[in-house]
Amino acid sequence: MQGENEIVAVKKLRGGFAGVCFPAGGIHRNSRLLMTPASNTKLYTSWLACRILGEDASFHSEYSVSDGTLYFRPRCNPLLDESRLSVMLEDLTERKIRGIVLETGYCSTACYPRGWNVGDIGEKWGAPISDVCFHENSVSASFRKGENLPFRIVPSSTLHRFVLSGTSSEKRVGQNEVMLPRGFHGRVDFAILSPENFLLRWLDSKLGKTKKPRTLRRGRLRGTPLKTAECTMKEVLFRLNKNSSNIIAELLLLHCAKSAGYAASTENGSALLRKELAAVGIRDAFIYDGSGLSRGNLVSPASTVRLLTLASEFESIVSSLPVGGVDGTLKKRKLSRSIRAKTGSLGGVQTLSGYAGGEPFSIMVNHFPDEQGMEQSIKDWIDETAMSFV
Repeated sequence: MQGENEIVAVKKLRGGFAGVCFPAGGIHRNSRLLMTPASNTKLYTSWLACRILGEDASFHSEYSVSDGTLYFRPRCNPLLDESRLSVMLEDLTERKIRGIVLETGYCSTACYPRGWNVGDIGEKWGAPISDVCFHENSVSASFRKGENLPFRIVPSSTLHRFVLSGTSSEKRVGQNEVMLPRGFHGRVDFAILSPENFLLRWLDSKLGKTKKPRTLRRGRLRGTPLKTAECTMKEVLFRLNKNSSNIIAELLLLHCAKSAGYAASTENGSALLRKELAAVGIRDAFIYDGSGLSRGNLVSPASTVRLLTLASEFESIVSSLPVGGVDGTLKKRKLSRSIRAKTGSLGGVQTLSGYAGGEPFSIMVNHFPDEQGMEQSIKDWIDETAMSFV
């Protein structure tokens, strides 16, 4: 057994280092070493959401109609999408809507939290944080070979122009234009860079044509609002952790800050998280966003195990974690069903923290080289280590 402060010497790590904590098996290897957790940060955010908002919390958006104008207030609804707005749209089919007003201001955060990489902008996982979270502020487009227009777009819209130019081997995402390599086929995912404008235009397209173009603007909601697109905390956590949704994690952090009496910002939410962690004895967690995309986040495997022990009180967190070899981000991993855990991945970072046979564990690997096959090798080593706990 290696000491807590020793570097784990594993050939597969090739210069990287690992921290492993599994108290039930007496394993503490570099367990108090501060490491980049990547998406294991979502475990901390999930715990804060249940602690501050409660497992019975729910989320919704609001709308009203006054003088032929639709007023819509998103309210940082984490699961706002086409299907959840179908009831509202059905209610509006017989009304002559001449204008749409979008109310924003529920949150006061920057689009991109501290420590996010500029290279993430435009990618699905780096969608901007906003009052509007429509389809997680991302679009998925599918192309058949030899065709220049997508045969399927989710959410359904004609708001983006696709250019298959052949001038670049990578996609480039603009406000209303996406450039792809010539001959591209398959599926491409990308972020909606202006969620507010996208939602206004999407609503306009779904309300049918009018003799005169509708006015689309920002403003304040008028009249008595009706709830729409309601969702529960359990539904939100399920989507957050099974799919490792960054934007949902960020919005939960904002809701926690607002519920605690602060302005709904990433800074206030992360400060609240650190405060609540200190209150339960976790003082070595330095977290600056809700998703783990920030490179500034540092936690230890031991603190993560302590967090998991506390989180086990919340059934909605435990049930939201991917099951080894079954679903979510663990569907294709070499793990048994007795493991429920959250994955984490950044350049040079791989993590896995959760429960093995009901007992909490945390495995974190940082600073391994960016070499071909290295990431998969690290994942295999993590899976082998986790399976040894069962």
